[in-house]
Amino acid sequence: MMAKYKAGGTRNATFTNAEGCDSTATLTLRVLYNIYYPTNNLLTKDKTITPITPQIEGNYSPGGGYTISPALPNGLNLNPLTGVISGTPT
Repeated sequence: MMAKYKAGGTRNATFTNAEGCDSTATLTLRVLYNIYYPTNNLLTKDKTITPITPQIEGNYSPGGGYTISPALPNGLNLNPLTGVISGTPT
């Protein structure tokens, strides 16, 4: 299940083991930031794109840089310092 969490939000999830034992664990995830890319990007093969900049909600400082998974299409690059996607899809 994919969910978009608001910056500073908290979500709870309860997990039960595969054997159906009564024991459960509760996980609390505190989200300090949310990073996403605009979804209305039209890319044309062999045409340079307008750079796509990440949108950031909350307090994020990319000290460790940016990575992306799965890999971008051939010809597109992710700037690991800024998170900007640019290039020419091939």
